[in-house]
Amino acid sequence: MKSPRQVLTAQLTAAVAPHVIPNGSAPASKAVAKTLRQLSGQLLKQQARQVKADERAARPTKKMMRKALAGELTALLHPLLGEQEKPAKSLRKAVLQLAGQVLKQRRPEVGSSDKAARKAAKSVATAKPAAAPIAKAPSARPAARRPTASTQPAGKPTLVPVATTKGTMVVATTE
Repeated sequence: MKSPRQVLTAQLTAAVAPHVIPNGSAPASKAVAKTLRQLSGQLLKQQARQVKADERAARPTKKMMRKALAGELTALLHPLLGEQEKPAKSLRKAVLQLAGQVLKQRRPEVGSSDKAARKAAKSVATAKPAAAPIAKAPSARPAARRPTASTQPAGKPTLVPVATTKGTMVVATTE
């Protein structure tokens, strides 16, 4: 099976052949063939970019979602605002902020439910039969704890003069 690039190169060669080769019997030169291969590669890349751009345009952005929610909130508030055609700028700004906060609050909820679903699916896939836990018999008295070096009381700090290049300074030590 031929790759899409080879198919496109063959189509371009067939389309250009009457213009490049006057009698049509001789094959195209290596330079023309190479140029047609490069052109087909560029065309395929451009098509892929266009598909990505179309997908990106179809997906709503945060800004689009915020504006849509702000419009819905404004429509809900319109009866309370009175007969104004367009609400005041400060009110529009407050509604946009509210819409942004609502969307921000929704995002973690969506993410946490997706995360919980993935975690549950993973735990089901990797589930092993659990062995019965071994119960220890309770002892009559707890084991004695041994003191560690960090729990030993430190010595009282003493001040020691230290000579430096610009004079002397006093440093506290615990020796």
